[in-house]
Amino acid sequence: MAAGRPVLACKSGGPVESIIDRITGFTCDPCPKAFASVMEELFQNPEVATRMGLVGQQHVKSKFSRKTFGRQLHFHVNELCDGTRENEHSWSALNAMLFGIIFYIAVLFFMRLRF
Repeated sequence: MAAGRPVLACKSGGPVESIIDRITGFTCDPCPKAFASVMEELFQNPEVATRMGLVGQQHVKSKFSRKTFGRQLHFHVNELCDGTRENEHSWSALNAMLFGIIFYIAVLFFMRLRF
């Protein structure tokens, strides 16, 4: 999506959460016929492919950018630290959040090494 192209993916896991079906791309059953059908649809309607690509690119920028990630992280860490979300799982949620931060930093570090 970030490249401005519609995405075709299986209807399971991460793609279901990130692709808006028939808006930013297609989530298909995991079979060749389903993928072939949407590829044919995009091939026959290039204007649809272009529109989906542009909408997908904006979707990525608004939902998955570093700036958005930082805002969400800041909000959730403050929420946990303020005690506005007091429950028995606050510390485990904070630990999960810290793990996510460390993982994100590690991914960025290793990506820079590859380029």
